[in-house]
Amino acid sequence: MHMNNVYDRCADWWAVGVTMFEMLVGKLPFNGITNEDLIEEIIKACPVYPPDLDMAAKTLLQGLLTKNVLFRLGGNVYHMKTIQQQCFFKTIDWEALAKKQVEAPFIPKPSLEFFTAEEELVLTSTYSKELPISEEIQGQFQELFKPAK
Repeated sequence: MHMNNVYDRCADWWAVGVTMFEMLVGKLPFNGITNEDLIEEIIKACPVYPPDLDMAAKTLLQGLLTKNVLFRLGGNVYHMKTIQQQCFFKTIDWEALAKKQVEAPFIPKPSLEFFTAEEELVLTSTYSKELPISEEIQGQFQELFKPAK
């Protein structure tokens, strides 16, 4: 998008890669003090993967975060198939999932008894980037996205 490319599904797969990186690693793959710094890092830098990151997860993330859209995972005519065939997802029964026959592995518990969008806006606006993700929540994400062995 930032290199005058047309927005298409490749941008969506990039966004999935950024989101999954943050969930699996606990931080964003790119950083910048200003928007310009962030854009420059996205264009020029490569994400740093922790050495203990599972190889299937790393391979998936590298494919989703490939800068050249012609080679990005999910960027060809077989886009969804190339994603589904990744080792990271080998335990998923895609047909059962499409038919809504798969039980959710994790159902979050609301922290507020009567949750409203207004409260969400207040919580979101007071969120600080300095707050670390708790070990319990990080462990739940790691368990949820743990590839099969």
